[in-house]
Amino acid sequence: MAVPTQDEGSRPGAEEAARIRAVMAKIAAGLEARGEDPRPQAMGRRFGCAAVTVKKRYSGERRLPREFVEAAAQAAGLRTVDLYLDLGWLPAEEVLAPEAGSTAQLVNQLATTMVRLSDRLSGAQPSRRTALHAAVYALLTSPTGRSRYRVTLSVVESGDRYRIPTYTVAEFKLREEAEPLPLARAVDLAAAQGIAAPERSPAPEDAGHLAERLELRALTEAARRNGDETTWQGDPNTKTWRTAAERWPAHLLVQSALTGASAAGAAAPWSPREPHPLVVIGAGYGAGTAAALLAEALGWQFVFVHNGMTVTSRGEVMAIERSWPSGRTLAWTEVARHIAERTPVDPWRAVVLVRPQSFAGAQPADERGALEALRTTNARVVYARPPAPYLDWWAARQQGMTAEPDAAFDGPRWHRERSLLLERIEATLAERRPAHRDLRIELPLPDGPLDPHTPHLPAEVMDHQARTAWAVLDWLNTEVNTGLPRLADHLRPSLLAGLRTSLAADPVRIKAL
Repeated sequence: MAVPTQDEGSRPGAEEAARIRAVMAKIAAGLEARGEDPRPQAMGRRFGCAAVTVKKRYSGERRLPREFVEAAAQAAGLRTVDLYLDLGWLPAEEVLAPEAGSTAQLVNQLATTMVRLSDRLSGAQPSRRTALHAAVYALLTSPTGRSRYRVTLSVVESGDRYRIPTYTVAEFKLREEAEPLPLARAVDLAAAQGIAAPERSPAPEDAGHLAERLELRALTEAARRNGDETTWQGDPNTKTWRTAAERWPAHLLVQSALTGASAAGAAAPWSPREPHPLVVIGAGYGAGTAAALLAEALGWQFVFVHNGMTVTSRGEVMAIERSWPSGRTLAWTEVARHIAERTPVDPWRAVVLVRPQSFAGAQPADERGALEALRTTNARVVYARPPAPYLDWWAARQQGMTAEPDAAFDGPRWHRERSLLLERIEATLAERRPAHRDLRIELPLPDGPLDPHTPHLPAEVMDHQARTAWAVLDWLNTEVNTGLPRLADHLRPSLLAGLRTSLAADPVRIKAL
């Protein structure tokens, strides 16, 4: 193997730094999956180096010695050769060549295929709690938590013609007989879970609220680290989620009902002859919900790409901790790599939701790599262009969830930057060949103003999500489903299947660009 001799002390370039960050993230995820502490101090003790050195490796500022890679791979249950490949230390052809030393990989591939086949034939689906439900369970099984807090669950629905579950909400309320912890005590509890205290001291009247929030986060943080995405809402001086709460300010843990978690596919998914997955570029203001509706209706795996997830060699989603700016692009490039590695005899039946921000890297090299992965992916790509009023509405919605006046969400700036990012994404899609493999659509202009400060999404925004999913089904039926029964007539039990009659009669159609 051509593993280079490297000067560990020299600073890596942008591309190499991104590779190092990705490898360190995989090592951390593997260690955590085995119940080991992946934080710098613990890793430093285990591998005989300073915690500050581990921190620099996590950030991509320090090269990885070969001895460290080998020891870390063994400790994390990873294959050293895969980490070598990720680091660019040897070409893919060498890893995949059927020569001495590659037998283990071939056996691993065969075993992986057999496990997938066994799962599919048995119809077995692993039981799984969403992050929100795991957090509720963690609180209610904690003697301290359940003695101090009660919790209620609700579902926010959106849409007019098509009523669709949009958010699941857990509201945590301090019991009448309980008092907020002293703020210093709550800060210590949170710090033990790796949660940093706010940089600014709260106003005196808000200290109790902050103490409750930090205590709740400490009680639920570990349970929420499962690869899903949740947010805390209900802070003083915010307004978007006010009507979803029994009291205000509130402690609302919110998770998108359809797109906040990846989901396994059905036992008998739609199985066209073409083996490639479907990548949907979208968000709450685009085609995000449409992607989840499609996956459920097709019986395919739903993969939600964000900075808190990674994908294994089997296509399973697992949790990982990494920074927001670089983690989102790394997550997408890892998923794109997995798409490239799957073969026609072992297809990945998956709808992959990638939000536009996954193509906006913290470093120029990260963004270039993410866009290049989009340009070259052999998946089919669906992209829904949002009209400008949608971006204005989404920006105002984010402003309504920002508590600190001096850290207010800059809506106009976000709109400008997001519009430019969408232009770069569209330019990349235009470079893909052959172009007919993709579907680019344009969402209609809204009929009037869109209210940003409600928990539910505007009715026409959600209705267009259902229509978008239906338009993609029509396209798949024409482009991919050749010789098979009409897709719309053979959907798996799902939300979209329940809306089929209304969608077929809907006079409003989503048009291709």
